Amino acid sequence: MIRVSKAVKEVKASTPEPRTLVDAQPASTDPWFDTCGDANAAGYGNYRQGADVEYGWYQDRDGDGFVCE
Repeated sequence: MIRVSKAVKEVKASTPEPRTLVDAQPASTDPWFDTCGDANAAGYGNYRQGADVEYGWYQDRDGDGFVCE
């Protein structure tokens, strides 16, 4: 029993903590615009909820999970 317990402790000590997606930072984001119309005119848009940080910058008025479409 002592050997198993010691081996388990060694494995736990050497195993790194798992990372979550929350820890990950986006590589870059698009510029922020006052409106989706401005973003679209500059060639940006179609941001998806849960996938694009930019989604939170604009209103999803039709509630479909996309903004600046």
